[in-house]
Amino acid sequence: MLGTVSRAGDLLELFDLQQPEWGATAVARRLQITKSQAHEMLVSLESIGLLRRAGRGRFRLGWKMVTLSQRLMRSEFTAAEARIVREIGEHLKVSVDLVASDGDRCVRIGGYGPSNHSAGAAAETGKVSATGKVLLAAMPPERVGALLPDLDLDVELAAVRERRIAFEEDDERRGVAAPVQSPDGEVLAALGVTVDPAGWASRGPILTRAVAGAARRLSESLAGRDAKSFVMPEPALPPAGDAVKIAA
Repeated sequence: MLGTVSRAGDLLELFDLQQPEWGATAVARRLQITKSQAHEMLVSLESIGLLRRAGRGRFRLGWKMVTLSQRLMRSEFTAAEARIVREIGEHLKVSVDLVASDGDRCVRIGGYGPSNHSAGAAAETGKVSATGKVLLAAMPPERVGALLPDLDLDVELAAVRERRIAFEEDDERRGVAAPVQSPDGEVLAALGVTVDPAGWASRGPILTRAVAGAARRLSESLAGRDAKSFVMPEPALPPAGDAVKIAA
């Protein structure tokens, strides 16, 4: 039973922007199963609305996916949380990403403006975004090692856990992110902004404190939708003179 569910999950993962339609032959080849097994799974997923027919023998993701996605977002993030994200974006005049962990990947679940969230996997690019570091810091070290065996992030992720703030730097962008937490300390998502090097040089400290403050407000808002019932500890921000320094 678990194998069937896992295989169905693998099938659904095949559908993306590059290849939104799949048929039994292609599915069988990719998942290394028989064509009859692939056809049976496609038809079964169609029968419960997770897939829909898109022509002779072809399938696309079903509209029920939209319904489930909306239910998920409404159960986790209400209009109040969306307003907090929008306010920081409007105030700073930057795009904002709200990113969550989905297995071994990071998924943008909300934000303001165009996404700055990189679709490239850290294992492939050798680079980890600020939001990615926040989410990795919440994982057990052994899982991080399994996901990114070629990257040594122990020291940096320990600093992220201690300060509850993460930074990123490359030739084209600078970023900062902070964790959105539940009352028991579980990291639910990472809130982050990314700007070009010039923008960071002029506003690094402002962006750092704004992101940390907004993540704290989100955490409080999510705590039973009653900020008074939950006091989120202040992030241990770097001193003002060091706020623009990117963690190595």
